[in-house]
Amino acid sequence: MAGLVDVPMICPSLVCRRLVNIPRNWNLGRNDLKRIKAVIKNNGIISVHGYIHAPARLGNGITPENIRKLEAVLNYLEGEYHDAIWYATFGEVASYFRKVVTKQ
Repeated sequence: MAGLVDVPMICPSLVCRRLVNIPRNWNLGRNDLKRIKAVIKNNGIISVHGYIHAPARLGNGITPENIRKLEAVLNYLEGEYHDAIWYATFGEVASYFRKVVTKQ
């Protein structure tokens, strides 16, 4: 969807030695629950991106419709996975990933 070429679309990856690429794999305006389920089935993380001010042609702005879509996704995830969900910032994911990969 967006981001670097030749890196995984569903899980973080190390770029260079310390930079962690976190894929943006769910778009507020273009994706649906089917994509969420596919990412989870493949042991990936869900990372959502949207824009406060986006041109209408992008479709992934923070609009009432897109907020309802995101709310439906969160309701699904919380209903399906309960306490197994970790809501994290990109910084928290990067720190955790670095520790796991580099065993620091």
